[in-house]
Amino acid sequence: MSKYRVSFKQHYNDNGETDDNPTDFLLAGMIQDMDFIKMQDLPLNPGSDGFCTAIWEYEIDDDDEFFFEQILDACPTVISYKQKNLARL
Repeated sequence: MSKYRVSFKQHYNDNGETDDNPTDFLLAGMIQDMDFIKMQDLPLNPGSDGFCTAIWEYEIDDDDEFFFEQILDACPTVISYKQKNLARL
């Protein structure tokens, strides 16, 4: 198993609600487990439209690492990702 920490650019509306789910771009079938970690870079001015950063962690079978990374690289909302092999922890 490998664990990935992924940072997404996430849009929020002027009510402070997110109107998209960054994980929708990923294939759920290869994700063994996922956890929402936190939101950061939230707006300083309530009532404004903008973007923040949503951080998630995913567990992926080792056999799916290459394909998962290709999806992350192609995903327009991914800012960055880091991979850890759980067998080495």
